Amino acid sequence: MWVVADVNSGSSAAYRLGIPDEPAVDITHGAQALGGTSEPSQTISAPGGRVSLLLVRPGVGAWHTEIYDGTENDLDGAQDHVVTTGAGLLGPGGRAPEAPASTQTGDLIIGLDSRAMIVTISTVF
Repeated sequence: MWVVADVNSGSSAAYRLGIPDEPAVDITHGAQALGGTSEPSQTISAPGGRVSLLLVRPGVGAWHTEIYDGTENDLDGAQDHVVTTGAGLLGPGGRAPEAPASTQTGDLIIGLDSRAMIVTISTVF
């Protein structure tokens, strides 16, 4: 399973090779219904148990982390199949500057739970 985001334009795509007897990938565009982030906030959330989170600010950079549901890194602290972290806690990717303190309109948030085969792609509005 792959998820790709263009840091310059903010466009994204997800793909999974067809493997017989494997569950289909749940790709959700607009994660709000699943507990994901959808408006500017100091926190970022996405559904899943072990989630790789990516924040892309088109034209600026990308930041990432991995969070396990219900652990000390999951800011809501609950084992509820939704992970939450602070935007400012994300690590920079490549030559990105320090992570922003909050998301802003136009940011792209990608959550990938490769065990549960869940991909959430959401644009902050």
